[in-house]
Amino acid sequence: MNSLDSIKIILVNPNSSGNIGAVCRAMKTMGIKKLAVTGGTEYDEKEIRYRSVHAFEIYENAERPSSLKEALAGTVYSAGTTRRKGAKRKYHSILPEDLAERISRYTEGISAVVFGNEEHGLTSQELALCSEAVNIPSSPEFPSLNLSHSVQVITYT
Repeated sequence: MNSLDSIKIILVNPNSSGNIGAVCRAMKTMGIKKLAVTGGTEYDEKEIRYRSVHAFEIYENAERPSSLKEALAGTVYSAGTTRRKGAKRKYHSILPEDLAERISRYTEGISAVVFGNEEHGLTSQELALCSEAVNIPSSPEFPSLNLSHSVQVITYT
């Protein structure tokens, strides 16, 4: 299995069709093809196609599980992205470079990187389903990244 073929991006209840399209584009530029979109919401495929540029097939081939638990079934490792820390959110988080090193340890099976809803991120319960947390360092003045930008940073490393 190609190491990039063993990585799955999971979007948990995304709000925006445009952001889904931008995520597909970010994934394709990094060679990652596995996507799962949870929640069962109907999205505007025209907007996804427009924002994904030439990466719409990633959305077309995406899994559509009803829950994060279902999306994580069968994965050997998972990391939930978060900008928050605390006892209920995992005691610590790793950096994107550390995530790449950890994923590379798994020579068999699928590793997942989980991204929360654009407005609220992952809940404490969703993050608890993941093996660990990953945090992209950013300015304390404005620590929230756009969903597709977060995917781009994580998949680059």
